[in-house]
Amino acid sequence: MLSIGEFSMASRLTVKALRDYHELGLLIPRSIHEVSGYRFYDQENLRRARQIMELKELGFTLSELQEIIDSGPGELEKHLDKKDQQLSSKVQELQSKKEKLRQWRLRMKEETPGIFEEIHLMQIPELGYLSYEIFGRYEDIGQGFFKLDQRAGAYITGPNFALHHQLEYREENAHMEACCLAQGAPMIRDLKWKTLGASQGVSLIHRGPYQDLGISYEHLFSFCRDKGYTIGLPIREIYLKGPEVDHWGDPKNHVTEIQLRISAE
Repeated sequence: MLSIGEFSMASRLTVKALRDYHELGLLIPRSIHEVSGYRFYDQENLRRARQIMELKELGFTLSELQEIIDSGPGELEKHLDKKDQQLSSKVQELQSKKEKLRQWRLRMKEETPGIFEEIHLMQIPELGYLSYEIFGRYEDIGQGFFKLDQRAGAYITGPNFALHHQLEYREENAHMEACCLAQGAPMIRDLKWKTLGASQGVSLIHRGPYQDLGISYEHLFSFCRDKGYTIGLPIREIYLKGPEVDHWGDPKNHVTEIQLRISAE
């Protein structure tokens, strides 16, 4: 049997932590002296203490430890599988951020972060298209394009495009549609066949990363304001060349057309 001080040294846990774990029911001493209240620990306590430390190092919280520490092998395996998935997701998130950092540093070295061509007035024709409607975060639109390709790939006849149904930026509950031109498409689960009416419009071709689209939007908005045009919805982004075309090639080579519907004030 080990005193709390000896057990603290053997388990590499502080005396305060041992007392806290005792109160939480995570690590109960083998025996407690009736008169002095001194705590004493055995080998089983040491094994449990090491398990607690290992689980904490994996990122489990104390509340999670209370739930799983006494669970059977099957339940413990489920918790470990869940943590494995969480860590894998975190790794992907960090890798994505690292790639964004790399791209941002490259753009910092360039004179202009994005290149756009001249703005053109145009007549936007009536358009029939397949749509997957989304109310969520902007990055969710990728799931919509995945569903389009998965369920209607054989019928797609043109580049993917997005329709945005509000002018302002929203962190959540943004109303969007992931869309594609299609021919002969039957009724497909979660997808709708829609028609977008004809309109006067302005168009701009943006060359460069999607992160820099804001530069082209600013150019378009300024142009419309100077000309006295009222901007109508939805806004259309056509992905002429991007990840789905050149398999995650250099973002500097992406080509996006932005179309704004307009009317004269």
